[in-house]
Amino acid sequence: MAADTKCVMFDMFDVVIYYTTDMHYRYIASKNGLGFGLVKGRMDVLERELDSGSITVREYVSKAARRLGIHRKGVYYPYFFERSIRPNRPMIRLVKRLRKRYKTALMTNAGFLEYRLAKELIGFGGFDYVFASCYLGMIKPSPRLFRYAAKRMSLDPPEITFVDDRERNVVAARKVGMDAILFRGNEDFRRQLARRGLA
Repeated sequence: MAADTKCVMFDMFDVVIYYTTDMHYRYIASKNGLGFGLVKGRMDVLERELDSGSITVREYVSKAARRLGIHRKGVYYPYFFERSIRPNRPMIRLVKRLRKRYKTALMTNAGFLEYRLAKELIGFGGFDYVFASCYLGMIKPSPRLFRYAAKRMSLDPPEITFVDDRERNVVAARKVGMDAILFRGNEDFRRQLARRGLA
């Protein structure tokens, strides 16, 4: 399938930018004396609402505080996000090299604030296309989002190699016909590219 690749499409968080929601959940849990599982269980739904653009940051913080039984300040958002994100520079350099041979795209589940701060951090000029859930009202692993991206780029799904650190998103991409790589770090990703003849 990779021989047909015309575009390499990347997830943003924990692939191009180091950050995961679990980092935030662990921080909330440790600062408020709560269990990580409880925080994750009560926050994941809100995270999807934020990523899809259906709630604002203020609403997210208020709802999170109510769900967790803590003060709004105990949610540490966007404070934690702003101070935790950092670029995966080797991956950004690799994206630039790949762009000489393929289209490159970014597909992210991100709220409006996360999107803006990430754009300020790395710029999105190294990508031909950016698909952000907050603007599209669709989040991974929705097949609709993958099909939309393919159509927007005028490509068939088998012409796209998708990279994500979450297995459910990789599985979803494969179900619509894309080649997909589960991201397990920079070195493993380079080996996966080489195996496909894309490096």
